[in-house]
Amino acid sequence: MINYYSRKLISLFLANFYSSTITLSLAGLIFPKTAYGQLQLSNEYKQNISQTNIKYPSIGSPPLDSNFDSDPNLRLRRYLLGPGDQLSIQVQRFPDLNIGTAIGPEGTIQMALIGTVLLQDLTILEAITKITSELSKFIINPEVSISLVVQRPVRVTIAGEITRPGYYPVGGSYQISDALSAAGGTTFTADLRNIEVRRTLADGSVVSQIVNILTPLQEGGSPPNLRLEDGDVVIIPSQNSIIPDEKDRELLTNYSQAGALATGIVTVNGEVTRPGYYPANQVSSALFAAGGASLTADLRRILVRRTLGDGSVIEETIDLYTPLQNSTDLPNIPLKDGDAIIIPTLEPGSDFGYDRELVAKSTLTQQQITVRIFSHPNDSLATTNLPNGSRLIDILNGIAVDSANLKAINLIRFDKEKSKIIRRELNGKKAIFGDSSQNILLQNEDIVVIDRTWINQLNYLLDKYTLPVRSSLELVLFFQSVQQNASNLFFGGDGGNNRRNNNRRNN
Repeated sequence: MINYYSRKLISLFLANFYSSTITLSLAGLIFPKTAYGQLQLSNEYKQNISQTNIKYPSIGSPPLDSNFDSDPNLRLRRYLLGPGDQLSIQVQRFPDLNIGTAIGPEGTIQMALIGTVLLQDLTILEAITKITSELSKFIINPEVSISLVVQRPVRVTIAGEITRPGYYPVGGSYQISDALSAAGGTTFTADLRNIEVRRTLADGSVVSQIVNILTPLQEGGSPPNLRLEDGDVVIIPSQNSIIPDEKDRELLTNYSQAGALATGIVTVNGEVTRPGYYPANQVSSALFAAGGASLTADLRRILVRRTLGDGSVIEETIDLYTPLQNSTDLPNIPLKDGDAIIIPTLEPGSDFGYDRELVAKSTLTQQQITVRIFSHPNDSLATTNLPNGSRLIDILNGIAVDSANLKAINLIRFDKEKSKIIRRELNGKKAIFGDSSQNILLQNEDIVVIDRTWINQLNYLLDKYTLPVRSSLELVLFFQSVQQNASNLFFGGDGGNNRRNNNRRNN
């Protein structure tokens, strides 16, 4: 045995005497039949990866699973080669075989002597073994080393609260932030404290890692150091609250990986002028798009409903009345595509301290209301638009006081809460002289009838109306039919003149 190793040392010494290119390897002395191979990192590659073995990605995140460890040596050992990787291949003692090459689209490289070599989906150690085996057919004991000079962009799937979910190549430093930028940034509803990275291992098993990138941003800590690999899946979950913490909201909309605030389509229903689907990014703009809230709306209990990606539903109650009452800023609640805004009805007995006139004159309600006026002294049947917040006295300005029976004014309104028509008798003269109980706040689609004779005739028509009146729309349709036949019903023959004379006597 001693004589064998003596002869081996003498032969290597003589080889070194004639050639300055040979590299002595202790492994070659002890295991003379094992192929030589070295796994090396280029200087450029070392600059792209962390030089420290960080076990925690950053403050606020759980410990890294061993399959997500940031140690560059561990990562390189499990790295699978693929198209786009740039390699430096060295064959000791044979400088003519040394090459710098990139793996082609088919996952192969070209080398002298051995031709085409398939390297796709091999680790670097497996690639060394394969090239060494091929070269052994032509040279004795080839010693091969491979350096990964430039890593190709990895391809990852990005899903959840991201501007453009999909499958993306990610380069740069291969961090989560690079993936978020590639997909257009996160939405304002993203939960950046619980980002999940899923990785499929060589044996087919799937492991996952939770990463928190929000806390480091808030506290000035180092960013997470989880390097993405080919085939990773990055999932950005949704927040479990529609109203985020103010500090969180500012970061979510302004940090470097925040996506543009897109205007989504939201559903607006309940006590609004025109329920429907509207583009809006805030509750106040959604109300404005829907024509504003009605005077029967309760702005203290606006409900915002959101469906999350997993199918669960979250809700928040928004109060727009209190800021209006206190002259403060309205809550800035960003809306997401698919949100539903429900404006509830002001319940009976809950309007104490609720200033409807203040609400009516705000931009949160419909800006104009439609009132229908049956005015007997003018022989007219008119539909007029008034600013929201108008009172009875505002429609009396165009009435001839000396000829109208202002003591006999009747208001007809559909009560949504009771689902029936209500009638109220008012004294216009008292309203003119400052009686607030008579100078009531008008609502959209109110019907004002001046003269008792008219209200009797309208009552008769309502009683004869064959269809039940179950909504304000049906009441409007009824009076539209009355308008079409008003001249025959109320102004035909000499009845109009006789009634005018009676009105003058009553006043």
